[in-house]
Amino acid sequence: MIGRRHLLLAAFALALAAPQPAPAASGSAAGSPPRHTPEAIAAQAKTIERTLAAAGARVAIVGRIGRDPATLPKGLTYTHVAFWMHSTIRTREGELLHGYAVHNLYQRDGEPDRSELVQDFPADFLSPAFDLKVAVLIPKPELQARLGALISSPAYAALHNPRYSVVANPLRDRYQNCTSFVLDVVMAALYRTEDRRQIRANVQAYFQPQIVEVGGGRRLFASLFVPDVATSDHDERIHTATMEALADFMMSQGLAERSFEVAADGRIQPIGAGR
Repeated sequence: MIGRRHLLLAAFALALAAPQPAPAASGSAAGSPPRHTPEAIAAQAKTIERTLAAAGARVAIVGRIGRDPATLPKGLTYTHVAFWMHSTIRTREGELLHGYAVHNLYQRDGEPDRSELVQDFPADFLSPAFDLKVAVLIPKPELQARLGALISSPAYAALHNPRYSVVANPLRDRYQNCTSFVLDVVMAALYRTEDRRQIRANVQAYFQPQIVEVGGGRRLFASLFVPDVATSDHDERIHTATMEALADFMMSQGLAERSFEVAADGRIQPIGAGR
């Protein structure tokens, strides 16, 4: 018998959704089975960490590919986005190490329309990836400092809205997904505010979201039958935050020093090159 999620994947070609048995349509889930060997995951994690360290990045924004890009709408590649922050990390054995901790918004297991904030590590971040290539945004040093202070403070959790939708509209405050949360944190750090109304006003003024074309019948079908897709925060068109839109915004506004992709073989190229 076909379940509700697979009906969506067959009929609602929106987004961040492909016909495969994964726990979250967006790729923003922590527990998906790994597609790559532990050795390949560990090697790419180290490559990314070395690349960030060489760039002097205390805080970076990194996107992973959780789904086959061929199944996604045009312009969408990266289905999960998180902050990587250089930290002193205590291992389970009590040893203190220096490396990057990953600060995520993940969908809850068994409750995909709700999210939670989870800290894990580079290998955990890469483990569910369809492709080990990642996109990287390195904010300007002053913004990195502000982001690091914010992520380490109680204000970070206060910016979280646990009402999750795969296609959350970043121009409104009804739902969040991982990328719109990252955008909100960037705006909060940039303007030194925790006022959600001010953050939303700044997003509306300066951020250009990705438009995803979806027919009205498909939107209704998804909203009724799949818990992690809500479209009540949209008008005629679906507007959502993506890694590509975030990179365009931060680079055009002078908020980031660099944006690039790190392939599984370590090659570095501009975001979107070759597509």
